[in-house]
Amino acid sequence: MNSPARAQPRIIIVEDERIVAEDIRRILEEHGYEVVGIATTKKEAIEKIEKEKPDLVLLDIILNGKPDGIDTAEYIRKYFQVPVVYLTAYAEPEFLKLAKLTQPYGYIIKPFSSKELYSNIEIALYKDKMEKRFAHLNAVLRAVRDVNKLIITQKETSGLIKGVCDRLVNTIGFENAWILLFDDKLRFISAEQSGGIKNFSDLLEQLKTGIYPPCVQKVLEASEYLLIKEATICRDCLLNHRKGDIWRIVGKLKTPDRLYGLLVLTASTDYILDKDELDLFNELCADIGYALNNIEIAQDRIKKTVMLEQSLETSRKILTQTVGALISALEKRDPYAAGHSRHVARLAKTIAIELGFSPEKTRSVHIAGLLHDIGKIYVPAQILYKPGQLTGPEYEIVKKHCQVGYDILKKVDFYWPIAKVVLQHHERIDGSGYPYGIAGDSILLEARILGVADVVEAMCSHRPYRPALGLDKALYEIKTKRGVVYDARVVDTCLRLFKEKKYQFS
Repeated sequence: MNSPARAQPRIIIVEDERIVAEDIRRILEEHGYEVVGIATTKKEAIEKIEKEKPDLVLLDIILNGKPDGIDTAEYIRKYFQVPVVYLTAYAEPEFLKLAKLTQPYGYIIKPFSSKELYSNIEIALYKDKMEKRFAHLNAVLRAVRDVNKLIITQKETSGLIKGVCDRLVNTIGFENAWILLFDDKLRFISAEQSGGIKNFSDLLEQLKTGIYPPCVQKVLEASEYLLIKEATICRDCLLNHRKGDIWRIVGKLKTPDRLYGLLVLTASTDYILDKDELDLFNELCADIGYALNNIEIAQDRIKKTVMLEQSLETSRKILTQTVGALISALEKRDPYAAGHSRHVARLAKTIAIELGFSPEKTRSVHIAGLLHDIGKIYVPAQILYKPGQLTGPEYEIVKKHCQVGYDILKKVDFYWPIAKVVLQHHERIDGSGYPYGIAGDSILLEARILGVADVVEAMCSHRPYRPALGLDKALYEIKTKRGVVYDARVVDTCLRLFKEKKYQFS
């Protein structure tokens, strides 16, 4: 539906010959126009235009013997944006040239017929209406573009709806704009506004009680937007809808699955009835609805992520406490192993960090280090504490601690292959290790790290069957067997830690 012209377009006549002016008035009124004033000078014309706000001005170029009509037209164009049609007896090129500079909507040469006057006025009114319509639609498009930019960048609900209201008021020139948000049960959550709405805070208090304005109630029952001009609908509204001279349009901010809120615009122009603008309004409401949905999804994802992190942190604490309890139990049974597992775990963790492991993968290396000897619970005390050299059968029993540790830990969901690392920590890259004699990359890198850390710490520590051998011999051991028995990268990293970074067992 195109925007209708006023039933009686209002016209001011600026003509210094009173008889001519009255004759023009008669013709205009016969054609259904309303003449709201006759002026004979520039000053009088400006005063009447400012007061009456006409739809069109008929202006004689020569006023009281002077070409004041040109200056008057320029002033009207600059300050009132009212279309001007010249009435003149002069068709000379110099007058036409000056008249063109003021961008008139018509140029009628006296004498003129009633039909000629009527057709020029209708064309001028139509041209003005179309120009204003296109200017308004361009403003609407700019506002839609600005809102879409906001939708892309704004991640907070309050910032989005406040920004939308501001852009609609500032870009298009709506008197005011406000947005209400509901939860999934259509209970009021929050609202934002722009345009300095009187009594808006009172409206918010009313909304909190579950009492909605008539326009809100009606649009909740409607299938799409609602246009309101009848003052009786908003008679009891706290926002005091003015009678007759403004429109209010209310649209739903929704997705197919949910209504998120309402957008309410107040305008003093009939262009709000334009079909193109109403289509843009519907698209805008849909875009905002989907934006609110995306923000809700993102915020829900963040909330779930936080809850998951909290749950993981709780699990980590429980795991750490459990691992600590297991290590304490092992160290009480084997006093010579006191501190060994913790030292191995710390060195292995530091090597993992140097190799660029992620924080989570580094954590897995540390836990595996703490638990790598848990299978020694299976080894009889007399073998663990034996002061002399182990016999062949005794050594075979000790070697089983890797498999036993694996069997204990494989039932625990660590999120990482802890059990497999414990199983492989005595394997060697040349296949000379145990329990399965696997070689090279078949051994997990975490297990290769643990193997080096275990050897270095064990050689530096006292054992029932020998005194501590010292750090120099431990580093010599891994250096001479680098790339043969022990992983080359792991050995290089371990050597660098002790020699360059002065790493120490604490």
